[in-house]
Order: sequence, then C-alpha cells, then structure tokens
Amino acid sequence: MALSTRLLAAPVRGAAVAAALLAWAAPVASADSLADGNAAFDAGRYVAARQLWSAAARAGYAQAAFDLGLLYDLGYGVGPSAATAFQWYKRAAEAGLGVAALNVGVMYDSGRGTPVDRTEAAIWYGRAAALGQVRAAFNLGQLYEFGEGVPQNDAAAIAWYSVAAAAIPEAGLKATALAEQQPAAATVGPLVPPTPAWPLADATVPLSGPHPAVQLVWTAPVEPVPVTWFVELDAEANGQFNEVTASYVATSAIAVTLPNDAAFAWRVYAVAADGSAYVSGPWSHFTKGSS
Repeated sequence: MALSTRLLAAPVRGAAVAAALLAWAAPVASADSLADGNAAFDAGRYVAARQLWSAAARAGYAQAAFDLGLLYDLGYGVGPSAATAFQWYKRAAEAGLGVAALNVGVMYDSGRGTPVDRTEAAIWYGRAAALGQVRAAFNLGQLYEFGEGVPQNDAAAIAWYSVAAAAIPEAGLKATALAEQQPAAATVGPLVPPTPAWPLADATVPLSGPHPAVQLVWTAPVEPVPVTWFVELDAEANGQFNEVTASYVATSAIAVTLPNDAAFAWRVYAVAADGSAYVSGPWSHFTKGSS
C-alpha cells in the first residue's frame, strides 16, 4: 500500500548525507484505529488519518506516534511543525521504534524542532543503530570522526562506519581512509573506562511489546591500544543478580531483549584486543516501565 513506500525528507548532517531519505515499511497494524488511519492516509484523507492515529497513539501504539510525527513533519493535513513532529518521534522512539530514534537523533543533531544537542544526538543515534538503523550508524560515525557530542575517536568512527558500509558506500570509504591514518605503533598507557550514556543510573526505561528490548549506549573514549567492548546486563531482585547477557561487541551500543524482571543493572568493559588488560565502567541501575 502507499503507506509502505512513504518517504520522509528528514533533516540531515551536512553535505555528506544531504540526499538521505528515510523509508519506512509499516508493520501489520494491530488496532482498528491504526489500520483505519493507514487507509485514510492512502486515500489522501490526512485530517482523518491524524484523528485515527492520535487515538492509536494514545492507546500506546508506537507506529501511530511515528506516523503522527511524519504528518507534522511534512505538513499533511496539518500545519507543519518540526517541534510537534519531534515530540511524536520521541514518543515512538522511547517505545522502541528504531526509525523514530533515528529521526530524534537527526533533529537533535541539526537543531530542527529542538535545540542542537549533539550529546543527545549521539545517544539517539546509538539507540537507533542498536535497532538496525544503518543511517544512524553512519551519523554516529561522523560524530566520533569529528568529535561532536562525543570524544574525537577514529577507532569508534571506523567501527560505526563499518556497520553502515554494506548499505552506504561512503561509510566504507570513510572507514578505509581513517584506518589508513591510524598510527603503526600503539600508545602506552592504561585503558580508559567507558562512560554509560543510556540508560543512566536510576532511570525508568519505557518499553512495550511482548519482547521489549533496551538499547544500551555508552561513550567510547580514546584508548591507548585497540579494544573491544564487553557488555554485562543483569536482572536484579531482592539483592540478587541473574545474568541476562554477557557479550563482546565491536561498537558502542547494543539492544538486549529483557525478561519479565522489573529491575536491571548493566556495565561495560573496555578489553584490550590482545587480552592483556581490561577496565570496567560503573554499574548503572534502571527499572523497566511501560510506554
């Protein structure tokens, strides 16, 4: 249907991504108002679509919140409002919709609909990239390459560009160019612990759906030697901890499906690639809420 091929002319990061458009394939609607809103949009009845999607969004459907963001972003059936679009995108992103998290990051990055905040942009790009959004991986690579909102870190930029390379040829070129600039000899010094970026200590994370996933994001500092990351996430109950995941990852964000527990704790280690040293960041505790 037409909804599945709708394009969003999203705000973007400079000339390198000026041609970027976000395509979104709608999943099967599970609420009558959501499906009826899709049909109304396809028929060009945008005011009716807005009314129907508003009802679905109030009922907790992230897809409907995202669609409302598109209407306000593009000005279909309503006066265009980047600020209102931002609020709807963020609501959908907090519920775990990856393309919405990408749009939130782009809007923080460009200052469209919200003040420029590249630290927040980096967090939302990380959350979106953890959910499979390759454009977010590319944009986060740019932030690390130029040190905007995160430390200037070529190794982290290469890792994120490599994630995006299969879908975005420019990302592969950037990764190769940066790799060629890396010094031949390693710097001497202790490893630097990574810094948790999301969720922070004592946060309540709104999640929905039968298999809710949390996106864990951390800031990757410049390290004296090549490193990989080791992520540890535990469920917490009555002072007892049970492991949910413990895994190595190459980039500074990961999505983890959570069990039915309500409280969790996570931390990240920087581990030297040769296994000779490691250092951990602090534990961050969070609780699971409903979106």
